[in-house]
Amino acid sequence: MQDPPAFITVDIISSNQRFRDTLTMVFEGPAKGLCELSNNHLADAVIIDLDGVGAHAQWESYRNKYPDRPSIVLSVKGGDIPHADETLLKPIKIQEFCATAKRVADRLARQKTGKPEPKTDIIPVFKSTPVAVSVPPPPAAVESEPDTQPVPALAQELERSITQKHVPSPPLPIKDFKEVCGDRENIDIDNPEHVSDILLGLDNHLLGAVLHAISETERLQVPMSLSLKQKTLLVLFPGQQTASFTIKDDMLQRLCIKTFPADALLLKPELALMPDTNDTSGISKEAMLWKMAAWTYCGKLPQNTRLQERIYLRHWPNLTRLLELPDAMRISSLLVDQPMMLVRVAEALGIPQRHVFAYYSAAHTIGLMGYAKRNSDYLIEPPPAPAEHVERKLLGRMMRHLRHLLT
Repeated sequence: MQDPPAFITVDIISSNQRFRDTLTMVFEGPAKGLCELSNNHLADAVIIDLDGVGAHAQWESYRNKYPDRPSIVLSVKGGDIPHADETLLKPIKIQEFCATAKRVADRLARQKTGKPEPKTDIIPVFKSTPVAVSVPPPPAAVESEPDTQPVPALAQELERSITQKHVPSPPLPIKDFKEVCGDRENIDIDNPEHVSDILLGLDNHLLGAVLHAISETERLQVPMSLSLKQKTLLVLFPGQQTASFTIKDDMLQRLCIKTFPADALLLKPELALMPDTNDTSGISKEAMLWKMAAWTYCGKLPQNTRLQERIYLRHWPNLTRLLELPDAMRISSLLVDQPMMLVRVAEALGIPQRHVFAYYSAAHTIGLMGYAKRNSDYLIEPPPAPAEHVERKLLGRMMRHLRHLLT
């Protein structure tokens, strides 16, 4: 009887929340059915990030409390680590991590069942004894049941289906994402004019006023309302993840693409609760900011975006509850594993830059994007990035040379 696949529950020692979030996604994806996150007193094994602040002290305290618990230690330094059952050098490979976790799980399973370690001795093939192999006879032919419909009837039905006039189905509508990513062509990030044209500040935009209103609501810990021409647009309450809008999405989209004078949008404390009327709808702040950013930037980028640096996604957004953006799942899958420049994301996925820019602007607005800084930030080893196109490099050098001659 074949043994069931080994499975372990693991505890995580790390002060880095992104480390924990990344491992949790690995458990739910490639390592699903092999590892599962558990609390410290019920876990079968432990995973330690030795690159965090105070990690070595945490590790020693944990070893003293659970001396017999198997451990997988992750570090950028590697080498011989005391009391570590398994060691992985960061950034780790997913396949290597799964193989290591399986070794620990198999070892624990053998300890529970009392089975010995598998033998790895090499048997010399030149001393092997010939073994008679019995070849089973071929399986007996299975007679198929006779067709219940005679051949002439099938032929007549086929003829009718061919001669019958075919009515084509209407084509599926093509999703138009122009309202969230525009129709701009790809840009050259080495061209200052292209870069300047693609960046957008939020001064005099509704999104900028809403972000300021959220910040002030939490800072002052009082309800705040945002009004336009004495018409209340938004009511915010401190400590809540939802906001109350008094306008529908079509009007909100129109307001997002407009600019307003400095005194047009008024923010004021709202001590009395807003009445529950039919024209007021509650929405999560994350979903609200995501769609407002998509409509406001419309394929452009936030003013402080550094296009020459690599960015990463802190964790997957809940795309099922957010406004649909083109190629959002593919972009999320790439950036959560590998820091990349925005234009390289477009090249790697074979999509227009405006799709990546729209995604970045929305994700940046809700705080999901970050710039890659250190090697220890890379928990998972990225797949090889596509090489830069030779013609693009040549054209870039030519353009820089021409600009130098003209200046």
